[in-house]
Amino acid sequence: MMREICAVAMTRSAQGAPRRRADLSLWRLGGACSSSCRAGSAAILLPTAAISRTFQLSRAMSMLAWCGVAVLSRPMVEGYEKNLSGYWNNADKEYAHINYNGYLAGEKKLIQAWTDWWLKYSPVSMHRRDVFENATVMEYGIGGGLLGKHLLEKYKVRHYIGVDIAERQLEEASNRLDACCRFKYSRLKVDHILDDVDLNPFRIDVFVSQAVMQHFPSNVYTRKFLGVLSRSRIPFLMLQVRELDVKLQGISMEYAQFVTRDLLATHLPNYEMLWQSKREPNGYVFYWWHLRT
Repeated sequence: MMREICAVAMTRSAQGAPRRRADLSLWRLGGACSSSCRAGSAAILLPTAAISRTFQLSRAMSMLAWCGVAVLSRPMVEGYEKNLSGYWNNADKEYAHINYNGYLAGEKKLIQAWTDWWLKYSPVSMHRRDVFENATVMEYGIGGGLLGKHLLEKYKVRHYIGVDIAERQLEEASNRLDACCRFKYSRLKVDHILDDVDLNPFRIDVFVSQAVMQHFPSNVYTRKFLGVLSRSRIPFLMLQVRELDVKLQGISMEYAQFVTRDLLATHLPNYEMLWQSKREPNGYVFYWWHLRT
């Protein structure tokens, strides 16, 4: 039955995203379900008008367990925000970027994508130094630690600090980093959201977060996160966000939060933007920010 639902959903998704506001009252699961569902981005759509709320919730939870992804619909937003670590501790490993195969196309291709998207645009020429070399780099939302390993080995980062709300991701990243860089990294688990006190013990040169802010549960949460970064006075920030039609915000986990350049500039008053990527077809935009002097 689940596979039939997924197949139907893929057909529905292939016809294009809903355009009318009324069409957005759908249950949507995003991410990687199984090999039979990945080709259509595993968008599972159930019309709310056709099923009772009780049935929707039970079906949504059973699909979550089967697919490892979340339904982010209005009745569930509050629960998601209260238990972020619980969700990400149990999310599908591909979706949580622990397993880099499947739709992520493997470690080598993903590293090349990171290089093309933002690593090669690190603000070297403007400041006449490599911002990574001999630097302490903090990454927020670390998946399986692949970026940390790459920065330590290729970019000569002095120390890498991996931060996550999910203990599982921290354990997976530790397994990877222990094999190459045992004494060059630290790990930090935060409760619910990054806070000023989490940053106090460290002298951080570069802060990186990619494929994370799009999953934040609310605008308030996003503004609090940016406020912490602005007060941190970390010299360089690299932030990846998702920018799409605001009408699509909230219809799925991938579309939980859209963050614009204006919002970043407003809530990062201590920073100036150095570089912005072009917007990718999926809405991804990468930014480099520098602390104002």
